[in-house]
Amino acid sequence: MFGFRKPVCVPGLIENHEHAFHFEDGGWDPTLISFAGWRVNVHKRWELAMKQHRQQMQALVKERGGMAAVVRSSEEHFDWLALYQSANASLQCIADRAGYGDRATISKGMHQAAKLAHIRIRRKSRKLKSQ
Repeated sequence: MFGFRKPVCVPGLIENHEHAFHFEDGGWDPTLISFAGWRVNVHKRWELAMKQHRQQMQALVKERGGMAAVVRSSEEHFDWLALYQSANASLQCIADRAGYGDRATISKGMHQAAKLAHIRIRRKSRKLKSQ
């Protein structure tokens, strides 16, 4: 399973050998138990092992001074960025479409997504003056 990238330039709080997850089962013996019964048993033990592994890793990171990461962007922010950049939608149009927030909310989310994606946001489109 993969969830996070390995640190590239500095050692992490947990060494590779410490975060390894192992789960074993003797396998299904059809002479002792039905497949459905064995599957339920394995699934329960798998879930318990995953929960224990998660708790152990969280405790280890906390013990070593680590803190939970704060997520400051969502998939929706990238949607807003795409609408603004590619569909030439205005901030107000995107806010109306989202059904919540205002132009400032949309702008902040969109700029955070652009920063993560290393994208330069286009300039605000100006209306042509009529003569």
